[in-house]
Amino acid sequence: AIYDAQLFLQWDSSELTTIVDFTDKIVIDVGAGTGKLTFIAAEKAKAVFAVEPVGNLRFYIKEKAKKLGLNNVFPVDGLITDIPFPDKFADICMEGHTFGDNIEVEHKEMERVTKIGGMVIHCPGNNDVDNEIHRLLIAKGYSWSKFEEPGDGMKRKYWKCIG
Repeated sequence: AIYDAQLFLQWDSSELTTIVDFTDKIVIDVGAGTGKLTFIAAEKAKAVFAVEPVGNLRFYIKEKAKKLGLNNVFPVDGLITDIPFPDKFADICMEGHTFGDNIEVEHKEMERVTKIGGMVIHCPGNNDVDNEIHRLLIAKGYSWSKFEEPGDGMKRKYWKCIG
């Protein structure tokens, strides 16, 4: 797809896989889009629920999973502010370029659906600056590092084990 081919999506998948081991995990990818994070996780995860409000993108993810022979990818309608899963459902809840419109609500919702001992990962697409997103996540105990998003410069990623 044209969107999948965009330069900013060509970052190295190890930026995600060095944070967490997806092996046999239940994963939620919030705001999945065309599934960049979904398909990285699906290589090893038990199940990946690609939460995406846009029907055409859910269809795209479903068809791409079929083409790749993956039977562990499940597109689901939903929003980052209202993730359609029960409390402590997933081992890993992650997002890429989704976080930021209502950061306090979004942060709480992602942590709500993550099991104790599980991991929440944010790749919000924020530039390498100490902005509101950065300050909130650091205040909530998240670790962070920088990575290069091709064509768009240095970005930050954040992660936290839920205790």
